[in-house]
Amino acid sequence: MAETIFIKKIDNSLVASDWMSQECIDEMREWETVKAVITRPRNLKHHKLFFALLHKVFQNQEFYKTEAELRYAISMALGYVKEVKIKGQVGYMPVSISFANMGQKEFDQFFDDVIRFVRTQVIPGIEEESLRKEIEEMI
Repeated sequence: MAETIFIKKIDNSLVASDWMSQECIDEMREWETVKAVITRPRNLKHHKLFFALLHKVFQNQEFYKTEAELRYAISMALGYVKEVKIKGQVGYMPVSISFANMGQKEFDQFFDDVIRFVRTQVIPGIEEESLRKEIEEMI
């Protein structure tokens, strides 16, 4: 049984968050031990905020030809990279921020780093609150 279920903590106990998760739990035998990996699902709104921020920055610059290029450049500048080797040469590429590759906790840090980078390197002097409000309004 390889299932993904969603649980929540209530009164110091873990309980199913939805009916499908409850069905999976119901299929378990009493006192059966199962292996579980706890992850926190990514926040879709937070993901959309990142792309709204990226879009806003892209609209106000002329160097990068695509939003993807800008995203890669920001990731590289912030050190969100992985090392790749091709025929003995070492290079770097941005890490994926997909839901499958980056958990919410790591994405929180990435997003905060991008906000800080935009405020200090791209649009120096912009207030964080006004920047966040502007991208909130975009989504």
